[in-house]
Amino acid sequence: MTTFIIICGTSGSGKTYVTQRLIGAHGLEPVPSAEMSPPLTGREGPYAYVKGNVCVAGRYNTGLEHGSSGDVKNRLFADVLAQCAKRADVIVTQGLTVGKSNVVWDLVRGLVPGARVIFAYLDTSYEQCLENIYERRARSKIKRTKSLKENAVRQDWRANCSQRERFIREGKLVRDIRHGPHSLGDLEQLICAEGGELG
Repeated sequence: MTTFIIICGTSGSGKTYVTQRLIGAHGLEPVPSAEMSPPLTGREGPYAYVKGNVCVAGRYNTGLEHGSSGDVKNRLFADVLAQCAKRADVIVTQGLTVGKSNVVWDLVRGLVPGARVIFAYLDTSYEQCLENIYERRARSKIKRTKSLKENAVRQDWRANCSQRERFIREGKLVRDIRHGPHSLGDLEQLICAEGGELG
């Protein structure tokens, strides 16, 4: 059975951090855009990383300020997920944006009927998310003209918490990942529990 693990959390929660650590720690190899079917030519990639029966969907190359599936939109992202499902048994990706992990849920149900879908929520506090966002902005080479709207970050964080509770009530499979140094170990355990072979 194909399993999709959707990492959920607001901006600054560590979704990209834990995914990049997974790719680096286990040597997942990037799948060149031209090798995707249909080829994703003319687009900055790669959009997938694979090792054994585990695949990560999204843009996580180190050249990006912060990778994710968030900038892989609509039909393109559906194609990426479909190709990952052909290559691997366990696919790891992110919720597209806060409060919209159902977008991925709907895509997966349409692409791979009967697939097992797990929503893995990072337990990062609002304060830690805010700190991470400020640190990321300080490192950024992009010149920003607008200040961070902290109230909007708080609203997104609350919406993410509410979404988790709603998914539990709806009977969806929800798991928790500790933020920070424990996040990789928790994600590895979840992948292995679903039959993923990281080597």
